[in-house]
Amino acid sequence: MSTATPLTTRGAPRRLAKSVNLLIGGAHAPPPERMMPMSVPENSRSKSKLEVCVKAHDLCCYTLQITSNDKIFKPEFQRSLTDRIVAVAIGIHTDCWNANNIFVKTDEDYAERRRLQDAAARNCNILLSLIDIAKTLFHLTSKRVYFWGKCTVETRNLIRAWRESDARRYAR
Repeated sequence: MSTATPLTTRGAPRRLAKSVNLLIGGAHAPPPERMMPMSVPENSRSKSKLEVCVKAHDLCCYTLQITSNDKIFKPEFQRSLTDRIVAVAIGIHTDCWNANNIFVKTDEDYAERRRLQDAAARNCNILLSLIDIAKTLFHLTSKRVYFWGKCTVETRNLIRAWRESDARRYAR
């Protein structure tokens, strides 16, 4: 009898898939790669309510990652532009996070949640403006600016859709 290895080892997913395969279909079952996927088609999926927080988190992390490169974001502009870009990206994430953590019971709760959603959407617009300045100042590639801007616009659109959903939900 073999001893079980912890799941953190290198080949664990493959061994686990083989074990599950043997348990489900016996020794002659097709390998996991040939099994039919049990997922919902992409066009039939509904939007996750937490997707806006995930997008804001991804935008914040991406912004922090690229602005930490001193070869592109020069230290002499750190205080004037780079710090502002980072602060705005963090503001988008924290406003979304805080708005999501407000349980709406009263009109004041709803007003605070809406205020935070509005602030996050405004910060997305500010970030787009700062990205435009950074493109010129730091000679960013069009590919990077396109991806960064696309992430920002997607986040802003999700925030706006969330805000509209809240307005319908709380009928205000």
